[in-house]
Amino acid sequence: MLKRLLAGGLLAGLGAGVLAAVLQLWLTVPLILEAELYETGVLTHFAPAQAEATNAEEKRAAVAAHEKAHQEEEGALRRHVLTFSADLVTWTAFAILLSIAISLAQGAGLAGPLDWRRGIVWGMCGFLAVHLAPAAGLPPELPGSSAAPLAARQIWWTATVILTAAGIAFIAFGRGWWPVALGLGLVLLPHLAGAPHPEEFGGVVPPELQGLFVGRALAVNGAAWLVMGALAGLYWGREHHNT
Repeated sequence: MLKRLLAGGLLAGLGAGVLAAVLQLWLTVPLILEAELYETGVLTHFAPAQAEATNAEEKRAAVAAHEKAHQEEEGALRRHVLTFSADLVTWTAFAILLSIAISLAQGAGLAGPLDWRRGIVWGMCGFLAVHLAPAAGLPPELPGSSAAPLAARQIWWTATVILTAAGIAFIAFGRGWWPVALGLGLVLLPHLAGAPHPEEFGGVVPPELQGLFVGRALAVNGAAWLVMGALAGLYWGREHHNT
């Protein structure tokens, strides 16, 4: 069983990790580099209206120069390799957890044989629990954004993931109305308690840039979870036919 869990997690995690890394380099890393310009003061928000055109040209030039310097600096390749490696490790860990959940559900008779379509449903539930639900209170942040203390955010995020996953399980596998009600209560509980936020919002990053980053980050994670779920479904479906 352990061998099957590790093999399924490795297959699904590698596929999701490679996709997530490629999409991050394409969609989110440029936004992070641009946010660093605001964080360091190279660019500023709320420029005078009469200088809007000039500032737009300066902004494009500054972003291009920063990206070029980032690519040419000695540690740029190392940074990308570390990001790629971290994605592989992170998504492999997510995939192993997903494989454990699938195995437990099947062992308890709550889930039948899987294929790639049912695997996508599992992936969607994982995305909801790990990324979408926490983002409702603590959206992904760019450098230069204001935020509450890290420990408080970590505690709330962890509790939200656990409660949301438990709530989804009650809703999906419960019999009768009370498991559904309990599941909905667990999903809503961390949001009723409220996520930790700073007393005042005073980040230097433009809200439009932050909003674009949140959308892209969620899209990247969502795509990775769908691919991971599909691969996990394919693997566990074949394992079922071979046993």
